[in-house]
Amino acid sequence: MMLINIHPSQKEKGRFCLRLDDGRTLTVTENELLSFGLCRGMELSERQIHEVSRSAGKSRASMKAARMVGARPLSKSELVSRLIRKGERADDAEAAAIRMENLGAVDDASYAAVLVRRYADRGYGPAKMKEELYRRGIDRALWEQAMRQAPAPEEIICTYLSLKKRGVDLEDKTERRRLVDALRRRGFSWDQVEDGLTLYRERKSEQPDA
Repeated sequence: MMLINIHPSQKEKGRFCLRLDDGRTLTVTENELLSFGLCRGMELSERQIHEVSRSAGKSRASMKAARMVGARPLSKSELVSRLIRKGERADDAEAAAIRMENLGAVDDASYAAVLVRRYADRGYGPAKMKEELYRRGIDRALWEQAMRQAPAPEEIICTYLSLKKRGVDLEDKTERRRLVDALRRRGFSWDQVEDGLTLYRERKSEQPDA
């Protein structure tokens, strides 16, 4: 099969279109042009065409992966899933994610720690943190390490109440029950809620204007 034309893609920046004499068109990156020494008039066997196509798929997935992790932090699992949704083969997506991991652009341990701190700052408890880590595909082996970097649950509750619920009356049974239910929904256990309310009450009583 003869390669009869090479021209830059008008749709995809950094890509090149190869037109074969049987009417087929392949989209590749500069990596394939250089690696395979592609040029007009070159004869390509079906095996070579397949190799060029597979290499282009891997290059395309890596380029997309670099753009994705450059735009926002992602876990390895999230990156693979997004690449597949964008039309990349599962093996190319996995290879691209591993490459980003090896380059340090994807770091699940650091990402898990950031997520835990973010949720703690927003007043969420351990159960909610674990739910989010699971949803983002973070390996369970990294969960406890990340969770240890968060404040104690009672501290998170105390801070949350001080910032968001300063006017709450803990002596009002109805109001207290609603607050307890709300904190449970935010990922705290019964014991953690009780400890947090106790700490909040103690600190509030220590304030001069309490």
